[in-house]
Amino acid sequence: MISTPLHQPQEEELAGVPSVALTQFFGSDGVDRMQQQTILIHHLLQHSCGDVLIGLEIAKNIVLSFGAIHHDVTFLIEISNMNFLRDHGKGLQEIFQTFSFLLEDEDEDNLFSLPSQDNEGDWNHMKKEIQRIYEKYFASKGGKVQVFVEFCDHIEKSKLQDDQFISQFTIVSINNYSMLDLITVNENCRKHDIEMIASETRGLVGSVFCDFGNSFVYKDLPHPNSVLYDYFYVIDVSPTNPAIITLRGGSKQGQTNNLKEGDVISLEGIESMPEIDGSYFTCLEVNYLHDSNLCVTIDLDASILPPFNPVSAGFAIRVCKETISKHKPITEILQNPSLEKCVLHVDNPNIVHASIMTIGKFYKTFHRVPHSYQDILMLVAATYSSQLATISSLIGGIAAMEIQKAASGYYEPIPNQLFYFDAFDCVNKHQKEKLVKRSSQDIDPCMNGTMYSSQALIFGQQVHEKIENSKHLLYTIGPMGCEYLKNYLMMGVGNGLQGSFLVSDDKKVSMKHLGTHFLFRRRHVGLTKAEASAEIVQKLKHLTIHSSASKTQQLITPLKESSIIKTAFSVDMITDSCDIISAVDFMEFCNRDKTSLIKTTCNNGVKYNLQIVVPYVTNLPENLIDEKPYYKLAAPTLPIQCLNWAETFFYREFTTYAETALTYVKEPTALISTTVKEHMYDILVRYRPNNLLECLKWARLQFEILFNTSIQLLIDNYPFYMITTDGTYFWSVTKRFPRVLNFDLCNPNHVEFVLLLFKFRAQLYGFEVPETFDILTSLKEISHNHDESVYSIRNTRNNMMKDDDMDYGQLLQQSNILSDIELHPYTNYEHKHYLQFIYIATILRCENFRIVQPAKWIIWNTTLDSTPSILSISSIMSALGCLEFYKVIQGFRDSYNNATIDVTNCLTLFTQTPPKNPTISSFPNRTYCTFWDTIDIDENIEITLKDLVDIMKECYNLEISMCSTGRSMLYSFFTKRRLEDLSKPISQLVFEKTKTPVSSKFILIDICCHDLITLEEMDDIPPIRYRCYGGASSSFQ
Repeated sequence: MISTPLHQPQEEELAGVPSVALTQFFGSDGVDRMQQQTILIHHLLQHSCGDVLIGLEIAKNIVLSFGAIHHDVTFLIEISNMNFLRDHGKGLQEIFQTFSFLLEDEDEDNLFSLPSQDNEGDWNHMKKEIQRIYEKYFASKGGKVQVFVEFCDHIEKSKLQDDQFISQFTIVSINNYSMLDLITVNENCRKHDIEMIASETRGLVGSVFCDFGNSFVYKDLPHPNSVLYDYFYVIDVSPTNPAIITLRGGSKQGQTNNLKEGDVISLEGIESMPEIDGSYFTCLEVNYLHDSNLCVTIDLDASILPPFNPVSAGFAIRVCKETISKHKPITEILQNPSLEKCVLHVDNPNIVHASIMTIGKFYKTFHRVPHSYQDILMLVAATYSSQLATISSLIGGIAAMEIQKAASGYYEPIPNQLFYFDAFDCVNKHQKEKLVKRSSQDIDPCMNGTMYSSQALIFGQQVHEKIENSKHLLYTIGPMGCEYLKNYLMMGVGNGLQGSFLVSDDKKVSMKHLGTHFLFRRRHVGLTKAEASAEIVQKLKHLTIHSSASKTQQLITPLKESSIIKTAFSVDMITDSCDIISAVDFMEFCNRDKTSLIKTTCNNGVKYNLQIVVPYVTNLPENLIDEKPYYKLAAPTLPIQCLNWAETFFYREFTTYAETALTYVKEPTALISTTVKEHMYDILVRYRPNNLLECLKWARLQFEILFNTSIQLLIDNYPFYMITTDGTYFWSVTKRFPRVLNFDLCNPNHVEFVLLLFKFRAQLYGFEVPETFDILTSLKEISHNHDESVYSIRNTRNNMMKDDDMDYGQLLQQSNILSDIELHPYTNYEHKHYLQFIYIATILRCENFRIVQPAKWIIWNTTLDSTPSILSISSIMSALGCLEFYKVIQGFRDSYNNATIDVTNCLTLFTQTPPKNPTISSFPNRTYCTFWDTIDIDENIEITLKDLVDIMKECYNLEISMCSTGRSMLYSFFTKRRLEDLSKPISQLVFEKTKTPVSSKFILIDICCHDLITLEEMDDIPPIRYRCYGGASSSFQ
């Protein structure tokens, strides 16, 4: 019987995996230091319900990153007065309800009740209710959690002034107090050697201040095998004193400009110079060459060493160094702030800083904002008491990152201790004028409002309604997608009666996602991410959710990836939060429907990019992801290539070919490529085992083929000293000369590789391995006796590989394949045995090609993709994307910003650059055209292809010779059916050629044509954008 059992991973199978990412980025010593910290997260509720957001964001980010290890976190929530709860209780309740994703399954249906009566008993009850909310949010995440809720109308009465209270913490995060109010608190923190992080969000402006004391010691790199560690290939060593070595960046994730004078490097693996292997040297001078190489002078006398052989080149690894950072107290920073290096986007940092300080001092005295006469000061004053969810998400991510630095002792704190960000460019000119005219005596519009009141105040009610009635698609619900979804909910995207929100991600939720995708819970395991996301949002009680049976669209709807192009739906904007290259190309969709796109990508786990695409305003998004090195697997130079090789081998052998074989058994007439049929023949006939011993022989043979035979064949074809036609060595830094691995029973990695492969092979064919089966003894017999069957299989395989004329389809038909054959394709890619196999296979491949071997936690973390949530990157990047959303919804023609976050270089961690303008090309009868320009054809009725050809002749003097849509050819002048195709309606023809019903308003048709006047072939003709009136598109009419 055919069976494909699904295995749900158990908790013990993932033991230790979440903390792997922490170790990768903060080192084992950094993680140990983090576990010893006691953290206080404070926030003041004073102006609006949004005041609670910054504290919740920081707490969420800290719990997500610390969740895998022991942590001691205390929450101090201070409420300015009882009137705050009465005036802002509704919005506060909505925010708490939205953050209910922090609750465990059993708590999600427990609604929050905030009373509205004005008496002391109810206010005390409300304090307890807020305390209960925080305990339920964070106490279940592990570690020790305490919550204090206090009424405090002045900083002098705050528990932060209690010397006994604050002295019990090692890190203090204070939020929404003005820096002017924190002078005394800062002095107490410095007196008790407490690291202090102060965050403040005021409308469109946010700031972070750090004070880690007079002598904060931090390291710049984690474990030497970390993804962030810098190592370089040694290209040349000059025979001089001092020696000059030429280096090329080896760690694809690292930055070649991270090596500086005074740094210490370790030279390893230089086989032609064994005398200096593992030795440490100081960089005396570092020069960067035009070809991205480095020329480094080191304190080494190479004149007495053997000559350097570039074929056997080794590595130069930068040694982690400690730096002492001397921070100033807040009083000195306020007196003389250095703002040049501490801003992400502020155009006038000094004015913004002065505005925040002036208004904070005025508010402290008069309990209202001043009426001012300077534009920036007036904007800050008009929005001072408002809080945007996006600004809170951004500042909360930055503050959480600084807390991680303080807790671990890794990476440089923010420059000059002070960071400012403003989003003034997100507000249109008319709304800015309206804001600055608003009188300071006006009643706070956020009072008695919802969590959207601040947004409506800052951007205007009309813009807020456009946001609510917008139609949006969010593609991919990873760690970044979860943050986007949370922010969009806080903004009310698609929440109006005419709005809609679509989510698309066909990947299924598994146990590994529960630690990095904060939206998902255990009950979601097995569902697709889109289905789980829709179910989560529909449960938010404060939102009006319409029944799916209603004509009004639901707030959020799951959509399959395969249906994105085929299904009839219309959106105003798309957010593509895929960390890697998207499976869906949205550019045709965006051009066809003139839809904007917000796209985030991740480059090798440490560099994140945000790109904004707006029709007629910006150019196409650039491919900022380094090409996946799948085409370099034969001769790798990087550990990541060896990892990809191991994953590809496993997926091919135990999933792809097995699933295809099952498909063939069920349906022998299925269309399968010739190459795959050969592997199906191997699985079903040629190498199909009859017992466990044959499974073990196959596993032993795979070691021989992968690490010995194939490598020896490579060496025979390309010898060590092979010279190319241009006179250079064939083997070099970019092509590592390999070495053969001979199986050794005393080598634990060799033995473990074979044993793991044996277990997977047995599982594939449904064999149970009894405890009485002595695997090691059997393996010894196979290895020592040189079993003839093993080598006969290898020789048979080699002979079969040489026969290109073998018809495997015919062989499969002639074979007696039982219809009840049992195969179990592997599906559990978070099991510890799978992770261990990938690790072992990777380091053996690295050993083959003399590559730096990564540590186990690096392999596991790279496989489990948890970087964004660990470093709060997803919180920061999604906030920047949502700020661009505000600009798109208002129809801006400029002021857009792409963004880059690079965790390998603190000084350039945040950068923003304007997107490029559309590329311009020429077109007949038009002066210029861009990618966004199309030839729009709308005749108000469905027309035939011949009508379209005639229109192009009459209006543009162009004769169409060929046309296509997508990958399907619609018409060609040389086909036999050209006359028949010309007579068909376009919608019908597209359906016949693509086998897909037309579901959009428009069809994009690419054309090849020539000019009827000059008779020249025309290049770069814009596509035809045909308005469709047939098929499924009629639903749009």
